[in-house]
Amino acid sequence: MRARMIELSWSGLRVPAIAGELGCSQKTVRCWLHRFNHSGLQGLDDLGGQGRKRRIT
Repeated sequence: MRARMIELSWSGLRVPAIAGELGCSQKTVRCWLHRFNHSGLQGLDDLGGQGRKRRIT
């Protein structure tokens, strides 16, 4: 879905139209477009390691 956002953006669609097409929020679209613009294709990868670490092993 992230790559589709980029593709739709390149085809000239604006953020509200992309969000409507993909069924997600405008904030999500802006976030991924920003990450792509900043980091290229690597920006579309999951960051991993996010969230709270386990306390019990």
